[in-house]
Amino acid sequence: NVPNNSFEDRDQAFLDANDKNISDCKEPSYPDPTVKTSGQILTFGAAAHYYVNPESRFAFYLAASAAYEMLKLNYRGEMNSKEINSNGFAGSAGLGVETWVDDVMVGLEVRQVFAKRSDDLKDSSASNTVIQAQLSWKF
Repeated sequence: NVPNNSFEDRDQAFLDANDKNISDCKEPSYPDPTVKTSGQILTFGAAAHYYVNPESRFAFYLAASAAYEMLKLNYRGEMNSKEINSNGFAGSAGLGVETWVDDVMVGLEVRQVFAKRSDDLKDSSASNTVIQAQLSWKF
């Protein structure tokens, strides 16, 4: 999950391009679909599930995790490209449910993730909700 920052707070070229279009009586041209964001988030951590009713057809569980995240992002590929970085610890807690069809496990998990961002993303939201569908083969 990469918290959203606007182009406006990062790039004077964005403001200049839109101002020129507006003065020429045209629609603002940015954000533009050709402007690309690329990068990676590396997460190293551990997760645990505690099954409340493991023998049931629908097994409910509590989920928790702790991790260290490293983010490196090329914020704009077409405009004035700038790389931003953010590192920090993240933790999550949530609930999940699993069931099976033959030897395939199907599940749904909802977690609240807490991550204090550093460096360029220090003003980003420290919490977000993750809803995750799961499919696994048991052998």
